[in-house]
Amino acid sequence: MKKSNRNPALFREMGMIGAILLLCLFVQIRNSNFFTWENVDDVLTNTAIL
Repeated sequence: MKKSNRNPALFREMGMIGAILLLCLFVQIRNSNFFTWENVDDVLTNTAIL
């Protein structure tokens, strides 16, 4: 049998991305002003500053 060369870190990263997307979806449902272009721009700008 051939051994799979899948990287476990890839699964961890995909799980984190999925959790963040679910959190964003939940917050968007609760607050319709969360996911606007202005807010996304602010988040990306603040992340770049850090």
